[in-house]
Amino acid sequence: YIGNAAGRDFVRVARGTLSADVVWQALDAPYRLEDVDVRGHLTLEPGVTVEMDAGKYLRFATDGRLSAVGTPTAAITFRGTSGADWNGLQFQSSLQDNRLEYANVTNVGAGAWTWSNAPHGAVRLYQSKLSIANSRFVGNQGYGVWQSPSVTTVSGCDSAIFEGNTAGDTNKACI
Repeated sequence: YIGNAAGRDFVRVARGTLSADVVWQALDAPYRLEDVDVRGHLTLEPGVTVEMDAGKYLRFATDGRLSAVGTPTAAITFRGTSGADWNGLQFQSSLQDNRLEYANVTNVGAGAWTWSNAPHGAVRLYQSKLSIANSRFVGNQGYGVWQSPSVTTVSGCDSAIFEGNTAGDTNKACI
C-alpha cells in the first residue's frame, strides 16, 4: 500500500458489507472506503485514518458497531479523499459500545441518507447509541452530530469540539 504510483498509497476497502469483527491497524497510509455497511464490530486503533471518496458513507447497521478510540497523540481521523465532500458516519445501531474518542470528523458534505431526504450532519444517528469523548467535528455540512427524534442517545458532547458546521453543533441535547 506504500510506494505505488502517485496518489495510490492507500488501502482500498471496496463497496460492500463488512460482516466479520475486524481490527484496522494504524498504517503509513489511509484506509480509503467506498460505501461500506458494517454488520460486525469495527475497531480502529489509535492513529488510523479513514478516507471516503466523494458522496460515500460508512454505515453501522442494527448489528454493527464502532470502537474508534484514539489517544491525545494518535487521534483517529475520518475525512474526505483530497478534501472531497463525503457522506458521513451513519449509526442505526443500538448496541451499547459505539464509541468515538479522540477522533476527528471533517468535510462531510450535503448528501442525504436513504432514510432521509435532508442533509443532517457529519455523524447521523437513527435509533442509536454513541459515546463521544474528546472528538472534533469540523467543517461539515449540517450539524456536527444529528440525532433522529426517535430513541437516540449520545453522551459526551461536552468534551467535543464543534467548529464550522453549517447548522451548528447538534440538533438535540446530548446526555
